[in-house]
Amino acid sequence: GLAYAWLPAAYLAFEYGVSGNLEKKVLAALAVSLLGFFDIRFVYILALLLFVRFFAEFLFLKPSNWVSWVLSWFKTGFVVGVVMMGLNAYWILPSILAKAPSLPATYARSSQALFLSFANLGHSLFLQQPHWFKNVFGNISPLKAEFVLIPLLVFLAPVLKRKDKAVVFWLAVALFSVFLVKGINPPLGNVYSWLFSNVPGFSLFRDPTKFFFLTALSYSVLIGITVEELVKRFKIRILPLILIFYFVILAWPVYSGKMTGTLSSPPYQAEYSRVAQILESDKNFGRILWIPTISPLGYSSPTHPALDASRLTALRPFASVVEGTYETFNFLRAPHIQYLLDIAGIKYIVYPYPDTRREVLKQDNIDYYHWFLAKIADSSWGQIAGDLGGKDSPVPVIEVNKHQDRFFLSPNIWWVIGSDRIYGDLAKLPDFDLSKNALVFAEEHPGLSQRLKEFPNARLLIYGKDDTDLAANFLDTSSLIFPAKNLDFSPNKTDWWKRETADLISWRGFLQEKYGIDNQDFDLGGGWAVAEGSQKLIINHQSLNIGNVLLARVMVSTKGGKIEFYQGNNLVGVVSTKLEPVRDDANVRWFEVGSLDSEAPVEIKTYGDINVVNALASIPVSEWSRINELTRQYKKEEKPLFKSAGEPAINYQRVNSTYYKVEVKGISGSAVLAFSETYDPLWQMNGKESFPLYSLINGFHIDKDGTY
Repeated sequence: GLAYAWLPAAYLAFEYGVSGNLEKKVLAALAVSLLGFFDIRFVYILALLLFVRFFAEFLFLKPSNWVSWVLSWFKTGFVVGVVMMGLNAYWILPSILAKAPSLPATYARSSQALFLSFANLGHSLFLQQPHWFKNVFGNISPLKAEFVLIPLLVFLAPVLKRKDKAVVFWLAVALFSVFLVKGINPPLGNVYSWLFSNVPGFSLFRDPTKFFFLTALSYSVLIGITVEELVKRFKIRILPLILIFYFVILAWPVYSGKMTGTLSSPPYQAEYSRVAQILESDKNFGRILWIPTISPLGYSSPTHPALDASRLTALRPFASVVEGTYETFNFLRAPHIQYLLDIAGIKYIVYPYPDTRREVLKQDNIDYYHWFLAKIADSSWGQIAGDLGGKDSPVPVIEVNKHQDRFFLSPNIWWVIGSDRIYGDLAKLPDFDLSKNALVFAEEHPGLSQRLKEFPNARLLIYGKDDTDLAANFLDTSSLIFPAKNLDFSPNKTDWWKRETADLISWRGFLQEKYGIDNQDFDLGGGWAVAEGSQKLIINHQSLNIGNVLLARVMVSTKGGKIEFYQGNNLVGVVSTKLEPVRDDANVRWFEVGSLDSEAPVEIKTYGDINVVNALASIPVSEWSRINELTRQYKKEEKPLFKSAGEPAINYQRVNSTYYKVEVKGISGSAVLAFSETYDPLWQMNGKESFPLYSLINGFHIDKDGTY
């Protein structure tokens, strides 16, 4: 909202800066910087507006003025750029030196624009937000007749005031922005899709209605010109007042209390206040899981951070237990969910009754809400917090029986070669405690097993794999080839397509629904290259050297067949991907294909209903022999389970959001210090990088008492 309000001032400040002295240029820079603090995306929108302005003025200039005029624009842009970089250096420098900020992997896909293009050409012309006014996501409002006066007033401006430079410019902005607001919808929807995929920064606008601002700004100027001309010509001096009254009537849902978003009073205020009081009185750490997302009045604090269930499904251990694609919160009904809630430090689950202002609830919706609430409230791992109103409260709170603190110790560390399907099997063991058994999934990230030497007491756990899979975990990452990297999400000219790490739920849903198989394997972060039926794919890579051993990581299933690997007309090797029909799941395995006899590209030929290639590797024979010998040594080492005598004490101090001091007392032998913030390699303990624990949080190896 602040960005919407300030952008016109930033635009005018830049215009004054172009024609003014250094002081005005600095003021323009400060105005643009302030806009960036409100919402960085609006700086991009301002840049688009100024880009159109630059070319509009250029067309009307005499050639003799071009040099000084362009120089003035350049100076203003330079000052704005320097000041903005300086004021934003607190995040730009860390982005360059450490890690750039990033959105979820799926946000940059062109399918996001398809999913979020709600406005049609009528909505953009009428300046009518597609969800007006109930604000229900995906529920598109029909065009409302009362908005038709807006475009009529706008497009009267070029009729009443012809050959006016200002009218021409703002009319160009209006048409340009109206076209962008509709996104990928007709006409010429592919243009927005192309801009989204190819123009740097455009992927910030998954929701095209952000460009409504340019429409509103240009409309406001053009309507002002129209009204001015009408008053001059027809002496209707009351016209501005009539127009103000018209806009007040258009916004009537705001004043009449019909809004359901920011400009409204949230329901159940007393209940949310009571929940906040109870949670605030709990001084012990524990996260709050909100279903589906945190409510406007939902409580959150550093002691009780809030989590959205809708976002939790993007994190691996929770995504891997989702059944199907229709109802993704069913991970809370998984047999071993209590172990995941425990290590994630989730102490409370809040499941508010749906907002009936925004949803028309059918009896099925109401029945499902109460059924799902009962399922998690009556589970073995949690119960309703009775002092908050119980199940009858519109804001019921479930308290989880057991959860870990922000830091906890795990005496055993397991290096797992295999999928996280293992959680279900481990949960069947009597008295199993996941928090006491740190799991590192070696196939989650390439090269992760290179760090195994840092953990002398780690035990190998080979789950559904063989010695080749174990050995392949020690390959140098530079030898790995991921065919999916050069594929699209839909079949292209090769008829192959891909899915990525972030697509786990939809990928499993596809396998289950179309082929009746399932798979939870990790993809080494490189994605899945998929071929249905008989297909061919050419792979070219600098590591394909003569005499090297070619390895392939592929899926074997009851719906597979075989994959042949060629160099020219020479067959390198064949991998059978067909499982006997005795099981309904699939397995991803490494295979030694054969020796390369040249440096030519490798051609992959598939046969069967579905074949999936995750990775290839090309390594010298001597290196492959060394790796196999190394893995044999690891398998020979017998390491007993370590049971800590007593319970070590952990005390920690949160200095700030990125700095903690942790004191450990009473440890004997090695252990893993688990830090339950989302895994990031930038978390370091005494200068050593963390490793991914449970595919979720951070782990550090310690072997003595002390302050870390």
